[in-house]
Amino acid sequence: MIFALVGGDERAVFLGERLLKTGSEVKYSALEKAVCCCDTLEECVNDAQCVILGVPSVRNGFVNAPLSGVKIAPEEVYSLLTPAQTLCGGFGKTGICTDAAVFDLLGSESFALGNAALTAEGAIALLTESSVGALRGSKLLILGAGRVASALRQRLNAFETSVTVGARADGTLEKALSELGKFDYIVNTVPARIIGKEALEKAKRGAVIMELASAPGGFDRESAEKAGLCVINAPGLPGRFSPRASAELMEKEILAYMEAYHGE
Repeated sequence: MIFALVGGDERAVFLGERLLKTGSEVKYSALEKAVCCCDTLEECVNDAQCVILGVPSVRNGFVNAPLSGVKIAPEEVYSLLTPAQTLCGGFGKTGICTDAAVFDLLGSESFALGNAALTAEGAIALLTESSVGALRGSKLLILGAGRVASALRQRLNAFETSVTVGARADGTLEKALSELGKFDYIVNTVPARIIGKEALEKAKRGAVIMELASAPGGFDRESAEKAGLCVINAPGLPGRFSPRASAELMEKEILAYMEAYHGE
């Protein structure tokens, strides 16, 4: 099988190495800071059975490609694909117009759970590294009740951290936001502006506030900094802290999809 990897972070590099070990051919584009790439995007994707973008696939309107100096509109990739090809990546709510079959990794429950676990591990590493305090004995607020929030809460138990969860689903969000001054750490997992300026001003000065959610995020960074908070913007943690494990997860999901739906 021929795979085309277009953009992505360090996970794409490890994924390419793993796919090569299966006997597949692997071509690259928009990864020139890490690997040897094709001369053109067309050369990379034209004869590939499976084209793989990063997770997330699109950032700020372009193909997510931090290991490249080239900006590629996602439509450039989509327009090159045929019904005989498969497009894989982390699309979420991103609109896709292409003739190819599309496999959204973020729509896979098993991938989402694995990715959430890796995100939680990375978040804990960053919290520990970025604070003069300690997680043990501290008070930490998690905003949101999704997979990442759940994975983070489970792992924090080992640190003897007092964890509070604020979520719309069970009506605890408003109370948590009114009591921000109680917490040494605040971690947002909600991709919507739920923490206003007034709430931020009630937070403890010097407290750490971490953004794990995708844009627009749960709070305004400038307002948080003016309120005396230590802001950690933390997108793509699996790619930063565990790219090899994340690549293994991606490979498993993609190969299973190709076998199930294309007999590859």
